[in-house]
Amino acid sequence: MKNGFLKIDAHVHSSGISFCSHATAEQIIDAKKESGYDGVILVNHCQSWYYAPAEHETYVKRVINEYRRAAEYGEKVGFRVFFGLEVSIDKPAYNDWLLYCVTEKFLLSTPCLYQLSQKELYRLCLDNGVALAQ
Repeated sequence: MKNGFLKIDAHVHSSGISFCSHATAEQIIDAKKESGYDGVILVNHCQSWYYAPAEHETYVKRVINEYRRAAEYGEKVGFRVFFGLEVSIDKPAYNDWLLYCVTEKFLLSTPCLYQLSQKELYRLCLDNGVALAQ
C-alpha cells in the first residue's frame, strides 16, 4: 500500500472456474504481487454456457471453494483477495455485470443469477448489500 491507497485489480478470473483464464489463482496472486498490486477481486464467470440451472448449487459451491483457496493462499503470502462474480444475463439484452462485496451466504441463497432480468439482479443485489457494476 502506497500513499494510503491499495492497488487492486478489480476484474480477475482464475482457471479453476473461468474458461477464459489460463492461470491458477495462486499464479495470479504471485504475478500480481510481483507487479506491485495489493490485492485482486476474484470475479469468476456465472453464465448459461458454464452450467445448467439445475446445477446452480453445485456450481456456486465450486465458485466458493475457488475463492476460499485463493483467499487462503493470499493470506499466506500477504495479499488481499476479495470475492466477486461476473454474471452474464440476456434480459432485456445481453450484458455482463460485475458483483462486488459478494458473500458465501448470498451465493448459497440466490436463484440461478444468469436467469434473472437486469431489474431482478439489481434488486437482489441492492437488497443484499452487493455492489453491481457494468
